[in-house]
Amino acid sequence: MARIPRNDADVAGSPPVRLVDENSLMLRLRCVKWDVAQGFNEHKWATSDTSWIPYSYFELNKQPLEQRKKLHHGKDLPIELTSLVKEGDNVLEIALVRGPENEQFRNYLLAIEILGVKLHTALMEEILTNRHVSSALIKQRIKDKLAGSAADDDEILVVSSTLNINLFDPFSRSEICKIPVRSKACDHFDCFDLETFLKTRKRNADSTVPDDWKCPICSGDARPHQLIVDGFMQEVRGELEQQGLLKTRAIILSEDGSWKAKPEVTEGVADHDDDDAPANPNGQKPPGQQKTAAPQVTEVIDLGDSDED
Repeated sequence: MARIPRNDADVAGSPPVRLVDENSLMLRLRCVKWDVAQGFNEHKWATSDTSWIPYSYFELNKQPLEQRKKLHHGKDLPIELTSLVKEGDNVLEIALVRGPENEQFRNYLLAIEILGVKLHTALMEEILTNRHVSSALIKQRIKDKLAGSAADDDEILVVSSTLNINLFDPFSRSEICKIPVRSKACDHFDCFDLETFLKTRKRNADSTVPDDWKCPICSGDARPHQLIVDGFMQEVRGELEQQGLLKTRAIILSEDGSWKAKPEVTEGVADHDDDDAPANPNGQKPPGQQKTAAPQVTEVIDLGDSDED
């Protein structure tokens, strides 16, 4: 209980205020729509929106809890519990108004989350020190992925014998990630820059509302403890820097673990035939990539009487 911050004395008419630090723990109640047949998945829970069970009511230690609903707040929001917990047993009571045949409540999950705060400098140090994955291990995972997909179907063998990895940070889109990280929950090998990611997290006035920890590439669970520093991408950046190719936007990996710069995006210059340019949903190529037919020479025939003059 010593780590649970208490509200300071309220000033008349103003919301409660509490002081928090890196040792503080806050609690909130959250409810999420869920397909119970799939079982629990922490990554999915972390990225799912709050959604309250219709006609549900909650009390904690006999204190009614107000559900902040979409009608008044734009979306359903968690319930803040920090100021209501006490030392010893804490009892959460749930009541539902439903008919005997209404089983809708079974399609929801309910949990109390514990949140903390941490300085970005401390997060940087922790991730760089404890969450670094070696280049050799990353390359082995890539080989396994390519070999696994190729083994599923002979046709996939042709398509998946190589893997493209984007190098540019998805935030700046102008340079290779200096500290390439991605989440353990992500299926892709594209990375984003750690420092930029931390600096761009949305700040919330309420300490019980965490920053937006979603992968900027796939929107997966990218909470700090899920991030890894990709040693292979660090190695690639180092080699490209030595070759003066830091404007390389993507690389192509082969099944044997070797890689090369993707030609069409090296130095930011497209080097591909217009026939290979992707078409939009209407079947048309983007502006600047459509071929322009050479103007036809029109032969002018004078139908006038040449003897008229």
